[in-house]
Amino acid sequence: MPRLTLQSRLFIALTALLVALLLIFAAFSRIGLQQGLGPYVAEIELARMDTLARRLEQFHGDNGGWDGLRQRPETWRELRQERPMPERQGPPPGLGDGQFGPGPRPDGPRRPGEDGPDGLFRRLGLEDAQGQPLAGEPGRQGTSARRALHQDGRLIGYLTLAPTRVHDSAADQAFLRQHLGFVAWTGLAGLMLALLLSWWLTRRWLAPVDALASGAREIAQGRLSTRVPVASDGELGTLARGFNDMAQRLEAMENSRREW
Repeated sequence: MPRLTLQSRLFIALTALLVALLLIFAAFSRIGLQQGLGPYVAEIELARMDTLARRLEQFHGDNGGWDGLRQRPETWRELRQERPMPERQGPPPGLGDGQFGPGPRPDGPRRPGEDGPDGLFRRLGLEDAQGQPLAGEPGRQGTSARRALHQDGRLIGYLTLAPTRVHDSAADQAFLRQHLGFVAWTGLAGLMLALLLSWWLTRRWLAPVDALASGAREIAQGRLSTRVPVASDGELGTLARGFNDMAQRLEAMENSRREW
């Protein structure tokens, strides 16, 4: 097996380092996408809940606060699902004259899984103006989407939506595949560019070393007229000039010996 040159070994080492960095980048990108997808989707879902936000603001105004919600926790379920309270005829207290009675939901038909362990309704929550939980899922600091509720220009609370803990839907998986594919292709393109650059740099940096090694072999074989090119004014250039001076002296000494 032929022995690898210093240039080849350095290029292989740089290639291995770049591949390792690419794999680490892809792994962290996947983790970041998986962790960021839930809050991102929650922000979008919460932004579409205009009807529920208005209903909660109206409830607060009609009841003078959230005490009715604290005293009767089932009101939260009735408000979020937009169904009339079972023990009353007509709309829930504080919701006006039948504005939110039976019928199709303004926010669209209920999707399968909304009431499941990780469904939309299970992840909804309500906080007061100080951020204290009132009903539903308590907000998760830094991850839950929050929508401010106002009454006459005054902050009265927040509607929160916790991010989903699983991303097994077809849309979620397609989103992850699309973005991870983009990351992979971008990483591969960057890897190819880095490999070309490292190949060029190793040749440029190590060419003087290879020339010195070749010149030393020529001198050892008796070709004292061998000289190496001086490619720079740096350390390698100084080494090349020293090598040429040494070869010149050896050649002069050999010529003198032959003349005697």
